[in-house]
Amino acid sequence: MSKIAKNFIHPAGKKSLVSVVTSGSTTLSSKKSVKRAIELVGGMDKIVNRGDSVLIKPNFVAPFSGAITNFNIIEEVIEEVRKCGGEPMIGESAGFEFDTEKTFDIIGATKFAQNMGVKLVNFDAEHIGKIKVNQIFLKELMIPKIVMEADVLINIPKMKMHGITTVSFGMKNLMGIPNRESRRKLHVFGIERGIAALNTIFKPDLTIVDGLTVMGSKAVYGNELDLGVIVAGKDVVSVDQVCCELIGIKPQNITHIRHAIKEGLEQGHPEIVGDLNKVNKISMREQKTLHRLLHNALFRGMYIADYLYSIRHPNKSLIPTLHWYTGIRPKIEQSKCDRCGICVDICPIKAINAETIQIESKKCMYVRCLKCAEQCPAGAIVIKGRQ
Repeated sequence: MSKIAKNFIHPAGKKSLVSVVTSGSTTLSSKKSVKRAIELVGGMDKIVNRGDSVLIKPNFVAPFSGAITNFNIIEEVIEEVRKCGGEPMIGESAGFEFDTEKTFDIIGATKFAQNMGVKLVNFDAEHIGKIKVNQIFLKELMIPKIVMEADVLINIPKMKMHGITTVSFGMKNLMGIPNRESRRKLHVFGIERGIAALNTIFKPDLTIVDGLTVMGSKAVYGNELDLGVIVAGKDVVSVDQVCCELIGIKPQNITHIRHAIKEGLEQGHPEIVGDLNKVNKISMREQKTLHRLLHNALFRGMYIADYLYSIRHPNKSLIPTLHWYTGIRPKIEQSKCDRCGICVDICPIKAINAETIQIESKKCMYVRCLKCAEQCPAGAIVIKGRQ
């Protein structure tokens, strides 16, 4: 048994293939790596049949390039699906505090889908159906019907660290499927249990993790670290365990992975094929237990407050406002501003007043793309708050 396998939660029994393929940063290299990663776990033709409706679920959580699934990976998956005669579409709902349609436009997903000739589905705008959940804390989930009707689900998450769940890979990526009301409840009743419950309903036919870069200690605004891998497999729990090991995190320390295995969701012990010996693994730092528990309690408290607010104010949420005043946000320091107007022109949602040189919070809080701070030549726009 290899050193990496010793940390897997179930060290024996049935095997579950997980491919780890190294990749360069070029379009050609990344697409070839995706193709090989799929072939190593059986090939797309074992998953997609002619005429199948194939839903591709990437991670478009927020309007930041480092936090989203690489478009080269999505493109290769689309091409592989079409070779098998499948009909691909892309579907997603952005993070709870973000506007999905604006996120699509800012990251280039809208244009990408048009160029590829595929439907881009905003789950927030879709008709909703109900699915019963056999959980003590949650009895049903509201799910877009287009997800329920798809023949094949291909899960393409971005490899990231996360302030609440420690890591965000395949299992966590499914949190973008339920409607926002159900997502709020999943947070209220415990996101770790919620992720496991969601994975009892949706079992992706294939999970392909974008590990070309890894977001650091913060899931959305963190620094990117080069890893250069594609990880793929049909068992999302096994895939997530392998991803943990590649960044120096013990799978047994991840609560939603433990919950999933307790629920019997793991299809077998991960058997790694491909280029594991060529990977230059990185070591990410886990939060200290007390800090993580306090952070999680505050985060859960925010969603409890939002849930109570939503009872009296249906279809409204406090989350964007709370994130704006407590989380990461841009602020213009007037004393440093030379009135060049670059921030006004660069803002994709026109949230900066050209006369007062002030950021309009009611517009920016649903995006917070930070493009203004990145492009300001005078350094007059600073980042406030914490994630």
